[in-house]
Amino acid sequence: MTLDLVEPGQTVWIVALEGDAGLVQRLLEFGLLEGDAIEVIGRAPLGDPIEIRCGQSRLSLRRREAVAVTVSPVNSGRPLA
Repeated sequence: MTLDLVEPGQTVWIVALEGDAGLVQRLLEFGLLEGDAIEVIGRAPLGDPIEIRCGQSRLSLRRREAVAVTVSPVNSGRPLA
């Protein structure tokens, strides 16, 4: 599942960052790391951007950026990074 499909209020684990090198680098600079938990806080009225919480930071990602983040539900256990 990718981050763009996660509903507000859900917490998920980051499994992988995929896409072109520039996008992956940008996501890493935002602090999104494989194995970290993130919470989807909300969405803009038309679904773009998506607001997330990663650690103590709040970020807004465009849908095309969120598609590059593969996630798994927290209740499935911590992923092996």
